[in-house]
Amino acid sequence: MPKLEDSTIVVYLNLQVPTGLKRLPNIERSIAEMTSAETRRVRASKRILDSPLIARGRTLVGALRAAHYEITLPWQQDGRRLLPLRFHTRHTDLISRAQDELARLRSEIRSEYNHLIEHDQATLGTLFNAGDYPSAEKLAARFRIECQSEPLTDTRDLRIALPSEEIEKLRLQIEQQRSIALAEATENLWRQLEEAIGRLTESLGDPRARLYSATLRNLLDLCSRLDGLNVAGDRQLAKMRGELLAEFSELDLEAARKQPGVRQSAAAAARAHLDAISRRTAALDFDDLATAA
Repeated sequence: MPKLEDSTIVVYLNLQVPTGLKRLPNIERSIAEMTSAETRRVRASKRILDSPLIARGRTLVGALRAAHYEITLPWQQDGRRLLPLRFHTRHTDLISRAQDELARLRSEIRSEYNHLIEHDQATLGTLFNAGDYPSAEKLAARFRIECQSEPLTDTRDLRIALPSEEIEKLRLQIEQQRSIALAEATENLWRQLEEAIGRLTESLGDPRARLYSATLRNLLDLCSRLDGLNVAGDRQLAKMRGELLAEFSELDLEAARKQPGVRQSAAAAARAHLDAISRRTAALDFDDLATAA
């Protein structure tokens, strides 16, 4: 297995989109007085710029975040994630396409902004406040997609002005932190797999439930990505991935819908794999408890 710093990089995706929500403190106080509630327990807000154009920006950012999560691994608490180099081109293309779409969206916002404000003035009644609206340029700038990447430091080559014994302590500390983060990232993959096979098991196991192709496709897509995401080289995870692909790649959902025997057989296989994965995640939970103790 290649060293982590040779096969991955760290990426940080900064996604910002205005919520369009504005608090209404006067109304909060009025509600609190009417209900004898504490003011701090009451929240009231209005939504400004409630238009398909703004909603499109939120959808764009949400879709990019989901796609980013699909091909990266959790790494640090500040939102940095680990990107296997196998997915680097794919990730770069995702960011580039989203930024191009965002540039078009910003242009539309600038040209339509006055109409959006006029619509709010007509629909918000006395809640309309012209002071709530920044300039078109400032609003457009609040939609942001930024991606930063950096290589993992090679702990074998720490070039810092410290005594050798301090460098060794630092190296061991970094390696320990990485080991913990990598174990947590691998655990996350097991849990994704458990969730995906769990949904398929539930659908197949209930004769009254509809069988959606998306449920099967989500499992197979995850298995396809696992080959690149398994940067820790977890052999059990690789083995389970292979078994699931062998079992379900050729599953004929149409036959399963029409033939109870096909459905029952697939359900039994899915249940067996779910049980095996659940035993694995239960063992991970036990390890977490032991570590915490």
